[in-house]
Amino acid sequence: IEIRYGSGTIHGKIAKDVVRIGSVQALDQPFVLAESELSPAFAVAHFDGIVGLGFRPISVGNLPTLIETLKKDNSLKSASVSFYLPNSVHARGEITVGALNQDCFTGNVTWTKVTNPGYWQIGLEGVEIQQPEKRRKGDAGESK
Repeated sequence: IEIRYGSGTIHGKIAKDVVRIGSVQALDQPFVLAESELSPAFAVAHFDGIVGLGFRPISVGNLPTLIETLKKDNSLKSASVSFYLPNSVHARGEITVGALNQDCFTGNVTWTKVTNPGYWQIGLEGVEIQQPEKRRKGDAGESK
């Protein structure tokens, strides 16, 4: 099987196994055992296989997605995936499956529907980003 991404291509075979993420597990989850990866990005990130978080309309071979299998196996509190993307390269990001980690945000969560059933695309009216104060290092002396 061949999977094409914007950053490269993966060739492999379809296999099934138990996929565990923390305390949840998907029984008989199909995934691709990677036989070759054609991309500089894939050369740096060594892995044996790939299981996607996409939706069924873009699933290669129309295979059940990980979230579908977890939902079918009653392993999730909710059919959700949340991402924490820190604002520091020194902090660790997080992906939470089936719940929200309340420690990763403040304020209220606004739920919205996916507008494209193939991708994680949502409709937005606007985006506001608060940037921390920018600092620059300068020369304390004068250059001549």
